[in-house]
Amino acid sequence: MNGWPAGSGLPEAGLFAIYRGVEYRTSRILDRPVVRLYLTDRVGAPIDPADVISRSRTDDPRPWVEVPLTSVDRLFDIGCRATWSGLEVGVGTHGPDDVTIYHERHPSLAAGLGMIGSQYEGFHLEVPLSEVQEIVVSEEELDLWHRGLLRPWPRGTDLPRVGLLALLRGREFFAGIHPHNPIVHLLMSATDLGAFSDPAEISRDKPRSAAPRATVARRSVDRLFTRRIDATWNGTPVGVRPHDPRTVTIYYDADPTVHMVPGMAGSRDTEIYNYVTLSELRDIRITEKDIPLWHAELEAQPR
Repeated sequence: MNGWPAGSGLPEAGLFAIYRGVEYRTSRILDRPVVRLYLTDRVGAPIDPADVISRSRTDDPRPWVEVPLTSVDRLFDIGCRATWSGLEVGVGTHGPDDVTIYHERHPSLAAGLGMIGSQYEGFHLEVPLSEVQEIVVSEEELDLWHRGLLRPWPRGTDLPRVGLLALLRGREFFAGIHPHNPIVHLLMSATDLGAFSDPAEISRDKPRSAAPRATVARRSVDRLFTRRIDATWNGTPVGVRPHDPRTVTIYYDADPTVHMVPGMAGSRDTEIYNYVTLSELRDIRITEKDIPLWHAELEAQPR
């Protein structure tokens, strides 16, 4: 058993966009703020002619149109990982009962297991779905920001919290997880902890703890994800941590020479940072990455 519901096919992996309520396989055009929508016979709202920037030739076997990034409602990437004969592989759909597995990191091991390919192009093999184990499907939300769409953050709009977060019944909490334990620690203030009431709660800290938290089962969380904010400040790319509605902490830990930028504090051994007002930032963009809610230990627990 691989934990995947019997009779349920794997989702199609790849990059997708939602345009006018219809899902399309897509690809990004890196140097321009546009997306390429690959057309199929699916029923849905037609492409608005006013949105079309360019289109494929009429004889193209895979027709597409390019539309502005601003016309897309959502952009996301679906990935599927699993293990096969003890090897970690990527998984793609091939049929109702078969899948195509991919591997690139250990060429000699992949070749020894009968996979087809080379160390330069990667290895692949078509196998029955029943042969792959520990299937994990992830969906990563991609931001719709592009350097061709630079604009200041809307005035009067608060930045969201950043870090590892859990969504439970419409509320966001800072979260803590353990790779070998299917639970989630929800971090909150003592006041929030006193008012927190959820049937999924397993335990809680004392309200006077330094960082009070409630612990819930991982399967009860609606979403587990990381969020980060990036921007530019005086032309310097920086990470951003909101401090209050008007001020933020900016940081830069990739280039030790950035400590020469006037106004930045810290050291090259720790972190280069500064406190600035939100209005000083430009090119603000928010990136979220989902963390699978599946956990190996959940397979042994009753549903």
